[in-house]
Parts: sequence; structure tokens; C-alpha cells
Amino acid sequence: MIGKTLRCVRDVRTIDDVEALELFDYDELVPAKNVHDLFLATAALHAERRALTVLRSADPSDVEVSYTHLELFQEITRAANLFASLGIGADDVVAIVSNTYGAVPPVTWGASLAGIVSTLNCLLSPEVLVELLTKEKARVLVCPGPSTDPDLWEKLSSIIDRVPSLEHVLVIADDIDDRRCRNLRRELARQESDKLLSGRDIGRDACAAIFHTGGTTGSPKLVR
Repeated sequence: MIGKTLRCVRDVRTIDDVEALELFDYDELVPAKNVHDLFLATAALHAERRALTVLRSADPSDVEVSYTHLELFQEITRAANLFASLGIGADDVVAIVSNTYGAVPPVTWGASLAGIVSTLNCLLSPEVLVELLTKEKARVLVCPGPSTDPDLWEKLSSIIDRVPSLEHVLVIADDIDDRRCRNLRRELARQESDKLLSGRDIGRDACAAIFHTGGTTGSPKLVR
């Protein structure tokens, strides 16, 4: 799988080359069934190459974190295993309301492997966020804490009790005195990073994410 997923199997120079590729079975050319397969293949081929860099500002030298392909695969796997340990399954929603901090990209992919990820605009009003979180029946919320984004935490902490389905809040880099809140970084560090532990068979037709859209009426809608 690893070689065929990420290495050229045929040069494409003419329409004949395209037509020849079209004769192959799709599964033979693209054996990956989900994004975890793709990240695993990339990590196996290019473990130490730079994969993703998250900046704190527009200054290219202001780096919060920079992942190699192997490190990114490991962090995604840890996140998926964390959500699975919280009881998240194929039909459960993990909501992320945050700006892009270093932990957010791997957590987003990890949530899509454990269940269904929903990334909500952090600029939405508290009322709209409550409506969306309730409609999608989010069981886990991932968000920054007061030391990272005090304004957003103030908004989100005021609505946690208004979402009936919400069971866990994973807070980036903060310890919160609430039984539902956990420190995301500490919880991730406890998880295995080399394989998924859920045993879930994640096929190409599995729902990975839902997105919110205002539509023509202005009322929030969710799209799978």
C-alpha cells in the first residue's frame, strides 16, 4: 500500500498515458481507505521531512510548532485514540471552536478518524454556537482556555451548560476546575501514537466531517 499510495506508478505525458491509468482498478492505484492510511504511508516514506508548520503570526520565524511527517502521523493517531477513549464512535460529533493553534490540525484529523469532526467559526455568537452544537449533538468540545484565548474562553464557558449532549471539554493548555474539562495536551500525551485502538473499520464512505452554513435563510444548517 505504502508505495502505490504516494509514489508515481506511471509517467503521464500524453492522453494515452491517462487512458492507460484509467484501465486500472481504483483500489489498485489508491489503496488507502481513509486519511490515516495516507498519513501512515507518508510517514513511512518521508518520516523526517517537514510536513506542517503552524505560525503564531504573519512572521515566518514566529513558529509555534513544526511537525515532521512522522510526528504529524503520531499526533493524529494520539488524537484519534483520545477521542475513542472518551467513547466517541462513528456517529458521534467532536466540535472544535478555535483559532489555528499547533494542536488543532492533528486534533481535527484525529477527530475525523474516531467519529465526525465539526469545526465551528469562533466568531459566531453564543446563541448560534449553542444552536449548532445542539443540532449536531456534539459530545466533545475542543477549545482554547483562558490563558490562550481569554475572550473566546469567556464566550464558550458561558454556553457549555446550554448544550445537553456535551460530555467533555478538552481545553488547549489549561487546567479548568470543572469535572467535564480536561487539559488537551496532557490527555494526548497519554495516548498511543503508532496505531488506532478503536478497532473501527473506516471506509471511504464513512462520514468524516460536518460543516455549518447559513444558507439563504440565515438560519444555521449542517452539511455532511
